[in-house]
Amino acid sequence: MASRKTIVLFIIFFGLLVYVYFFEIKGEKRNRAQKEKEELVLNLDKEKVAGLSFLPQGISIEKDGTLWKILLPVQTHADHSTIESILDAFSWLKKGRYVSDNPDDFKKFGLTPYQLALVISQQEGISDTLFLGDTNLDSTKVFYRNNGSNKVYLVSTTLKSNATKSLYDLRDKSVLKFKKQEISKISIKNNYRTFSCYKDKDQQWWLEHPIRTLCDDDKIDDILNELNNSKIASFESEYANNLGIYDLHNPWLTISLLDSSEEHKPILYVGKKEKKEYYAKNDLRSAIFLIDSSLVAKLNVSLFDLRDKTMVSFEQDSVTEISIQYPDFIFHCIKDSTNRWIITQPDSGLAKSWKISSLLYDIKDLEVAQFIDDLYQYKLNIFYGFDRPEIKLTLKKENIILVDLLIGKQVDNKLYVKNNLTNKIFLVKTKAKDDLLVKPEEFIDEDF
Repeated sequence: MASRKTIVLFIIFFGLLVYVYFFEIKGEKRNRAQKEKEELVLNLDKEKVAGLSFLPQGISIEKDGTLWKILLPVQTHADHSTIESILDAFSWLKKGRYVSDNPDDFKKFGLTPYQLALVISQQEGISDTLFLGDTNLDSTKVFYRNNGSNKVYLVSTTLKSNATKSLYDLRDKSVLKFKKQEISKISIKNNYRTFSCYKDKDQQWWLEHPIRTLCDDDKIDDILNELNNSKIASFESEYANNLGIYDLHNPWLTISLLDSSEEHKPILYVGKKEKKEYYAKNDLRSAIFLIDSSLVAKLNVSLFDLRDKTMVSFEQDSVTEISIQYPDFIFHCIKDSTNRWIITQPDSGLAKSWKISSLLYDIKDLEVAQFIDDLYQYKLNIFYGFDRPEIKLTLKKENIILVDLLIGKQVDNKLYVKNNLTNKIFLVKTKAKDDLLVKPEEFIDEDF
């Protein structure tokens, strides 16, 4: 009997728990969620929005697949992030203080006639219109009402900021539109030269015109980033008429890109300078626009800018022997079987590992300041000072030579350097000599 009573009590208790959970806890959550929806300026499903209209600007925008397009007053691409930001705001914009529902009061709130209107159309043919009036005394809120309702509320001025967007704010302002990772070729043509670069299957950039050599990958990356991220300063004309006025009939600078499919070929043309900006256009839109001169300066590159300026390439951990010969002494050290560095000349002892690492880093960081392509082969060593070098540097991996450099005489603020492995000559900044000038006593580890 007792056990039956216990079972009945358990069933009653369980039923109470179910009731409390579904009707009290879950019900409270539903009520709270419903209340939060009712507090929103607009209960909007962003994914179902089909278009927006801005009045009195007369701007009409519609969604085409995943893209936003401006239909009026011009037909062009919209700025995706700006439109998404406007719609995202409705997920948190809440009605402020209720003011009135008397139409006779609309005028004193700036709602007869309204000052601004934002129309949001949905895929089902439903549309919501938000009418905006004056701001309050401290300019932190704006009076508004929804279509189909006379109720006037105050709301954050964020709504007003979104509703006042101009055509320039809403349109796509990309100087050139492309996917950076898909670009495989780039051509830069100015009044003097044309430079052509391509990316190989290992993602390495190469110059193929006017010479064939490695590109400076960082420089190519900078150019593509600038083109991808820079924005149009202003629009001069919606139609590419009278190109001669802007010197765009024969542009002095042309940047051409080609993606890996060889189907998408975005091109930027740069014409006449206007104060601190340049007239430009691209092949994807008919408009003529202005771009900042700082962007043009970064695009108008030289052959030196594009060339790879790395002088030597090696893995620091692979180096087992360092030899640096100066006019009056030789610094020589080797790595033993326990990966400790041992100095053998001019003195002997254990080397500070961090000093060796720093030296190898400085060697690896050597950078060309000027390429010497026209060599005076008939008097090579004497002319460049390699017959009596200031420094002779050799790095080895066991018996394999990794680096073999001669540092010759100084010209102005630069030094001639010869890479014996490639038989090429460069100029480097005089700082390179200071970086390679070893003081042996500083390398000895006195603690061992």
